[in-house]
Amino acid sequence: MRHAYGWLLASGVWFNVLSCGGVTSHDGAMSSTPVSAQESTPSWNDASTTDGAASAAGGGFCVGSSKVQHGGVMVDPASVTSSPLVMDCCSGFMFRLHTKSQLGTDLSVIVKSFEMFRSGDYAFGPEKGPLEVTVSGGDVPLWSGTAGTGSLHVQIPAGDDDPIRASLCLQVEAPGGSMHGTRLFLSDILIAPWSWQNRFEIRLLADTSLNAEQAKKLPLQSLSLASEPIVHLMLLQWYEWSTHTLTWDSWHNSQILLNYLPEVGSYGLPFVVLADGERVYLGALTGPNTVKLQDIPTISLPDVKPEGFRIEPASSHDPRDDPRISKALASSGKLAP
Repeated sequence: MRHAYGWLLASGVWFNVLSCGGVTSHDGAMSSTPVSAQESTPSWNDASTTDGAASAAGGGFCVGSSKVQHGGVMVDPASVTSSPLVMDCCSGFMFRLHTKSQLGTDLSVIVKSFEMFRSGDYAFGPEKGPLEVTVSGGDVPLWSGTAGTGSLHVQIPAGDDDPIRASLCLQVEAPGGSMHGTRLFLSDILIAPWSWQNRFEIRLLADTSLNAEQAKKLPLQSLSLASEPIVHLMLLQWYEWSTHTLTWDSWHNSQILLNYLPEVGSYGLPFVVLADGERVYLGALTGPNTVKLQDIPTISLPDVKPEGFRIEPASSHDPRDDPRISKALASSGKLAP
């Protein structure tokens, strides 16, 4: 994770890196001083403390599939997507529980560590410490969400091209607050590494003077693609499969995309969607003066929102549902229902 963050921080043209007021650890060293279970500061790699935290957070609740209990309603299994946090102060992850249809709201869990993670078990609580875990509801995650008590298991891979895996057991005790009584268990959630960015991509054509009407008359494999994607997996927080709506990760936004695009003409600006390096389908970016393109998927630029956009269907065959795309997204922790 340290390498991925360093690359992101160096790329100021693309990324708005979050700041949380901490100090970045450059050597990646963990604190070597053990903290007892009775102290308020969470312990690191302390199995007895972790066991106690798991018990406090629900004991037998934290087994099996990912689940959440909130407002007296249980969702089991719960759909979860994940992202690494991009911050100048600390390491971390963001998990999104897609529970709006069952609970009336999605839930976001933010895990922040002010020291580099190593593989192992960690305990955390509502007090300030080296590990902070907060929960919030709503469409936009709150960076000052409600702190929980529980345990976190992290498996850090040996190489930068493999995913981190994490399990989290948490309970919130905040009388009077909207999160009071919430319990959740995230079971073996994958956090994709930066090197997986090309598992899902949207690329323009190398020749941007070619419009969509012209491009759709040519074989998909014959089209010369731009050297860099305008959208890739690691720019996304999740991809909602039921509506084909893409939501940017918290440090990215649509204005960056719009500033990068060339002019969209009357017959659309063509793009190609790729999954795991394979070309899946041709689509078109459209503007307010673009003629209606009915036989290929489209992204309407006037309808793009700051937080993301939708790929609209073609009028006949819908290539958006290609299983190669859903497989790439699901196995990367980015597929929402």
